[in-house]
Amino acid sequence: MSFDITAMLDDDMMTLNKFMPAKGRLLLACIGDAAVGIACLKQLTAGIGEIKRMYVRPEYRGRWVGRALIQHLLHEAGAIGYQCIRLDSAGFMKEAHRLYRSIGFREIEAYAGSEIPKEFQRHWIFMELDLPVTRDDSMLKSPNH
Repeated sequence: MSFDITAMLDDDMMTLNKFMPAKGRLLLACIGDAAVGIACLKQLTAGIGEIKRMYVRPEYRGRWVGRALIQHLLHEAGAIGYQCIRLDSAGFMKEAHRLYRSIGFREIEAYAGSEIPKEFQRHWIFMELDLPVTRDDSMLKSPNH
């Protein structure tokens, strides 16, 4: 049994709108004219977003590109109203796991809605980060003040 990456990417291209506003984002990191990384956010459930397709070209790793993409996605996720962000990552991607942990992600069990087939989940790391609750102080102001 194999994991069909090509079919998954073909599906992404056919359903690209899942990464678009209002509930998703698709970020492209560029240095000069070069596209060097990508990160996507999509809705998993009403209050939970999922980071997908996070990738930085090998020659640009270690230059804070991945961290900048994740931090920007987390900011966007908060603006959308997500309370929690989840992601999955292949077990061999140790550098990515270190990055996610340094930002505050913690490991969890495989979650409902993950695209990783059950037979492959033992080779994957599943992570979650609770986003800080933000409040709009302008909503708390009295109209007389």
